[in-house]
Amino acid sequence: MTFSSLLSRIGGGLIVLWLVSVLTFGLIQLVPGDPAEVAAGDSATPERVEAIRQQLGLDRPLVEQYTTWLGGVLQGDMGNSLFTGEPVTQAILRSAPATLSITVLALVIAVGLGVPAGVLAGLRQGTWLDRAVSTLATVGIAMPGFWVGMLLILMFALMNPWLPATGYEPLSEASTSGCSTRSSRPPRSGWRPVPSSPATRVAASPTCCPVPTSARHGRVDPARSG
Repeated sequence: MTFSSLLSRIGGGLIVLWLVSVLTFGLIQLVPGDPAEVAAGDSATPERVEAIRQQLGLDRPLVEQYTTWLGGVLQGDMGNSLFTGEPVTQAILRSAPATLSITVLALVIAVGLGVPAGVLAGLRQGTWLDRAVSTLATVGIAMPGFWVGMLLILMFALMNPWLPATGYEPLSEASTSGCSTRSSRPPRSGWRPVPSSPATRVAASPTCCPVPTSARHGRVDPARSG
């Protein structure tokens, strides 16, 4: 790739981003409702709504509103949220770790499953394996992401409460807490008290030969107790 082609690609990408920003700004203007009324609340007076409208610059022409917003974005200022009042940049940075971790995990799963499946399908062209992989890939692409997400929530959070339906927890903390929870909960059926069993009475005898440690806790290893 030459330097001129690289510049043309960068220029084309910038033009696409500008067109997307213009289209997004125009679509937002078509959304019913007044942002000033939303920010002021239901019990706000008309004077309060008008003051917020002037504060947000909504009383200015659309071209001036867009150029003001674009200039702020180029300087790293995306304005404040109408609902929370905090800077939009701060809200994005606060949610960035969760977004990045979910993206990385999804990429690892996709590559870990997709690449081996594609290699096997390529090596077994025309076989049932090739057709199965192609069918699964087509179905996966055709299914909407939001529908798959609801199915996963239904399967792993509601029907089988293995994962939370909402919220976010870092992968390191989730794995650590999961391991500690599993290790601190041994099976109750295998460790129930058996004070009157023969194995326990023999283990407690001072003249008896040593027995496995598990017998002293109410559990005898059949392979070693003989």
